[in-house]
Amino acid sequence: MSALILFEIKKFFAKKKNIIGIILFLIVNIFYIICCFRNENIINNMKLQACYHEIEMQKNTLNQAKADFDTASKNNNIKLMESISKSIKSIEQKIALSEQRKNALEQNDWRLLLETEIQSDKIRLEGIENGTIISELEPKDLKYKIEKNQYLLEKNIKPSNELVSTNALYFVKNFFNDIVPIILIVFILYFSADIVSCETDNERVKLLITQPVSRNKIIISKIISCFIVCLLIIGIIFGIEFLCLGFLSGFGSSNYPVYFDTKNFSILNSSGSNIKIINIMTFNVLLLLLFLLLLITVISIGVLLSTVFGKSRKAILFSTGGFLVFYYMCEKINLFKYIAEYNPITYFNIPKILDGTTASFYKNFNITALNGIIILIFITIISIVLSIELFKKKDFI
Repeated sequence: MSALILFEIKKFFAKKKNIIGIILFLIVNIFYIICCFRNENIINNMKLQACYHEIEMQKNTLNQAKADFDTASKNNNIKLMESISKSIKSIEQKIALSEQRKNALEQNDWRLLLETEIQSDKIRLEGIENGTIISELEPKDLKYKIEKNQYLLEKNIKPSNELVSTNALYFVKNFFNDIVPIILIVFILYFSADIVSCETDNERVKLLITQPVSRNKIIISKIISCFIVCLLIIGIIFGIEFLCLGFLSGFGSSNYPVYFDTKNFSILNSSGSNIKIINIMTFNVLLLLLFLLLLITVISIGVLLSTVFGKSRKAILFSTGGFLVFYYMCEKINLFKYIAEYNPITYFNIPKILDGTTASFYKNFNITALNGIIILIFITIISIVLSIELFKKKDFI
């Protein structure tokens, strides 16, 4: 078996199509990193501009409130004057906090920035609970944010622009988020979808099946070799990127706080998410372990499609194109939202599964890491069994 696996690995790197795929994958990764650096600078500038605009709006509101107070004073309306006076004090407090925030952003003083954000969020939370402020954020989300910022301040950890962070440890989390895992899966399918059909393209399969090796071992060796190769390619490229970003932007703190849904490993959930803060190192370890399972699942599907189709081109087009169409139907149209917990596509964005975002989006709290593990293992087993049975029944002579 080991000799067969080694032979398959050598064949993989002998294919021009696979070398082109590796180069394209590397280019996509470099482009993604460049976009992260660019977006990080844009977000920093946007935060400062938003702060200037907020202060200007607050000052206009303050001037209007003072004008209303003068009008109420002329009319000797004591109750209205008391109400406006409270509003003026509240607006002045907000302006002072906004000025502090502006100074913190201009001077890159992240500790002061955290302190002002905590104070602002506490005021906003109090206003929401009192019914005096309307906010797009739920009270629980504000509480999570306050808790996280307090943790950063207490542990003396500099906050990151989390969605586009080029900090090495946070990059690991972002790399498997949003569109990147979809591109990753397309490349994995591209590599695995012709691993069987290529043998029939050049009729090597006739020689292969005459060897003293069972057809079961042929399929298993192809899956294992493809897993090793994909893991090697992703590991080397990702490892180099991680080290480069670490030296350019810093590796970051292993204690950086991230949200984690503690119900991820519960069997049945119906009462909602239970979010707590864990460190990013623990989060990334869980993420990478789940990715290994996702990797073997996608490869198993690719090998199954490669076994079904007799030609490599058909297998590659159907697997990559079919996946993108199915992904669009699931994620963009929400065609299967009522059975999302049973849909493997739901579990492809691992960070959003771990932090409870996907479960909240679908309002289905059975969408957990544990459920995803069960679904992916089931699909992997079915794909491998079908690949073996189909390969056994094919007549290549």
